Amino acid sequence: KGLWAKPTKPSDAQYDYTFYGWGASDGGAADSTILQNITEDKTVYAIFTATVKYYTITYYDEDGTTVLKTESLAYGAMPSYKPTKTGYLVDGWTPAIARVTGDASYVVIWREGYKLDNHTWAEIANFSKNGQANLFTIGDTKEVKLANGAKALARLVGINHDYLADGSGKAGMTFLLQGFHCDTNQQWGSLQYGNEYQSWGECSIRNYNLPNTYTYALPTDIDNVKKTVTKKFWNAKTDVYETVEDTYFLPSLSELNYTQTGRTEEGTAYPWFVENGRIIKNGYDNVAVQYWTRTHAGSKKAYAVATDGTVNATSKGGTGCYAYFLVCI
Repeated sequence: KGLWAKPTKPSDAQYDYTFYGWGASDGGAADSTILQNITEDKTVYAIFTATVKYYTITYYDEDGTTVLKTESLAYGAMPSYKPTKTGYLVDGWTPAIARVTGDASYVVIWREGYKLDNHTWAEIANFSKNGQANLFTIGDTKEVKLANGAKALARLVGINHDYLADGSGKAGMTFLLQGFHCDTNQQWGSLQYGNEYQSWGECSIRNYNLPNTYTYALPTDIDNVKKTVTKKFWNAKTDVYETVEDTYFLPSLSELNYTQTGRTEEGTAYPWFVENGRIIKNGYDNVAVQYWTRTHAGSKKAYAVATDGTVNATSKGGTGCYAYFLVCI
């Protein structure tokens, strides 16, 4: 009777145990025939399968009552939730985050972050140079007043991401410059991706518009602190990778959290672009592409696909196009 009864094994903090069968050795494999045709004394062992236990982890706002998130994590996992709050950075948790050993609750500790709009570009450059870029929040913006009186937007999209051309390390802060408009028809290439006739190293908007149109249009306080970085692009004509040094540039596809099959990508994704919805597919002459932004030549349409809720440059036919590019400080 004892052999036929299903034994149980108490759960512990890490595992739940389920009886699987009988085996010839402790911890060995179960054998479905081991209890057949018994003709003599035999020792058998209960074999159990172990299932990792999951626990409820609850994160509270600083008031200790408002739930920010609840999730189920496996025993031994390290909680990694990072809440966001405009103008603030996470300074820690009470108690300190630890690997999961049971149900747990944590209360966030906020500290006030630095706002870009409260500082000049010279001050921002000093924060970057001194390794203090983390005082600012990814996604924070600063209004940019152009020389012609128009307004654009600089958005912090990466920290310690891009390699400086002088070999001294990485630029502390990378900004997405949004809302510029080009009054001439120029073809916009991309680091890492081009067509039969265009690559980033050769495209007309890099060689003509960026140095001449946009540079003088930017206020001198940005122009004085911008950094030159080294980037890699795929040359579609030669089918090889080349490097280029630029102060204004486009990211590679992988830096936008998109991988082009069959090509080794340049760099890792900028944090701001990792968030769902930042990169979308859109059409160019009714062809699906994965560009984060597109401009046009002639009567082609321009598509801006960096969808952040505040910038929504629509397709534009005729003369001119919208421009989005990156700059390091």
